[in-house]
Amino acid sequence: LRTERRPGPVRDVLVVTVDRPERRNALDLTTVRELRAVAGDTTVGAVVLTGAPPAFCAGADLTGVDSEEFGGELSAMLEAWDRWPAVRIAAIDGPALGAGTQLALVCDLRVASAGSELGIPAARLGLAVDQWTVDRLVDEFGWPVARSILLTAERVGAETLHRIGAIHRLGSLDDAVGWA
Repeated sequence: LRTERRPGPVRDVLVVTVDRPERRNALDLTTVRELRAVAGDTTVGAVVLTGAPPAFCAGADLTGVDSEEFGGELSAMLEAWDRWPAVRIAAIDGPALGAGTQLALVCDLRVASAGSELGIPAARLGLAVDQWTVDRLVDEFGWPVARSILLTAERVGAETLHRIGAIHRLGSLDDAVGWA
């Protein structure tokens, strides 16, 4: 995980980058704990969450970790980000799948490059999705899109999500920082 402060139009912006490109920024236990720890920073008014190329976040990397422990830590991290009083902006460039979509959902605003896709592959993997994710997906993307994502594991493109208001702007990391 990398963090840096950048000047924004009104205030400094904390840019948080999931930096595991060799795993397409899939979240492991260490990264989830680092994301949770950074959510305690009360000195920033805005935070932009992004991933190092080639992906925003390819989901959970359960290689070598206890999935029950990981699930609890992931939930605790999402709750910490949800309670963080800073304005949270996701700068999505590339796939945001599974836990990557959850990260996008915990943000107040979403900026995405035109070729980005969001989705939750749980149905294809025979896995259940927690209630927080279902509720948040319905609230943020609407029931028809949420149903498609949850029941068919369909990936939905950023341009489609922009048309329905689930992606607030099409653009880049710099656009997200400039918006903060």
